Amino acid sequence: MESFGKFLARKRVLTQSELEEATQYLVVVGGRLGTNLVDLGYLGIEELDRHLAEHLGIETPPKAWVEQPSPEALASLPPLLAQRHMIFPLAVEYKTLHLAMADPHHPTAMDEVSFATGLRIRPYLLSDAHLAFLRERFLGIPREGRFAYLSPEWAQGRSRKQRPPPAARPEVPEEVEEAAKERVAWGLRPLEAEEELIDAETFSSLHSERTAETAEASEAMVLSEVVSEGVSGAEAAPAADVRPLEPEEVAELEVRLARAPDREVISDCALRLARSYAAAAALFVVRRDVIRGCGAVGSSVPRNTDGLFVPLASASVLAATVTEGEAFRGALPPDGIDVQLFRAIGRCDVREAAIFPVRIRDRVLNLLYVDNGPHPLAESSIAALGAVCDGIARAYARLILLTKRRHC
Repeated sequence: MESFGKFLARKRVLTQSELEEATQYLVVVGGRLGTNLVDLGYLGIEELDRHLAEHLGIETPPKAWVEQPSPEALASLPPLLAQRHMIFPLAVEYKTLHLAMADPHHPTAMDEVSFATGLRIRPYLLSDAHLAFLRERFLGIPREGRFAYLSPEWAQGRSRKQRPPPAARPEVPEEVEEAAKERVAWGLRPLEAEEELIDAETFSSLHSERTAETAEASEAMVLSEVVSEGVSGAEAAPAADVRPLEPEEVAELEVRLARAPDREVISDCALRLARSYAAAAALFVVRRDVIRGCGAVGSSVPRNTDGLFVPLASASVLAATVTEGEAFRGALPPDGIDVQLFRAIGRCDVREAAIFPVRIRDRVLNLLYVDNGPHPLAESSIAALGAVCDGIARAYARLILLTKRRHC
């Protein structure tokens, strides 16, 4: 079957260069091609639905059902199945459940829902991005990280590519509600009027709950280490589980990184390699206008950092590394957004840190952060971490090439 990307190019919805950009973005950010096209601004969500439906030969549901699904339909879907499959109940008519699905050809989803509800199933096509909003709004299922940064204006089906930015207008209650739910899902409060996410005060208040929890855990761990070692934090030895990998372990991880089938394996291998040269490591993905956490390792470091993000427009060491394209090494800034960010990942008091950009050509795809706690980073570690970043870039380049062959 013709790929969705080739279908869009043949229909002249996208140019070849736009499609290639979207496939590169897909490899780095993850998710489906359609979601990334929305994130990049090449399609609105309703436009995506229409093109997907035409591509697959399955109709989209009536707009009235999407805007107001029936209570009977919502109540008919067992919570376990709602969580397991990307589906959404729309209406019940004559013992038939009208069901929106991201994949109407799924081999078992319709059978499972039919068996659990005792109803016949009539499938319709909606993109997974659209379904993520509907499921959150009507079923209380939070959006996953890959959908967290899509605009709450999704219902209007706007395309930033095909239309000029709309004139300023007051937000309607529904949009405010969607934006609020998005932030609550990540433990963030909504922005107030005239408030922007580019200053330290706003960043601190938005991430206050997460920062407080992580800081308490970090302080407790440091106190425990100091007591057990009987020395001050500045003189304490690195944690016992920090050790250089054996040569054969490094070789095995490098081979796995080079052959990585997806971004999750790339991230896992990169963090494990980096962890052998430093006390803590974190990986950030650079999206269209935001830097987002995508994993971390080390004592006192929360492994799930998806809820942490920094706008590229901010005055931060991460944003500067992206815009300048050069590695950073030194003491972390004593104020601003950086203090709040690194406190949120348990790295509020380190002697020296390094941030490496992972580039393909002129574009920064990832940032690799490392530190050695109260100890300086060894020169040999800096060189080795640079090689790790080169390996990440090669792994991405390979996946991008394979993805372009499939979609372009």
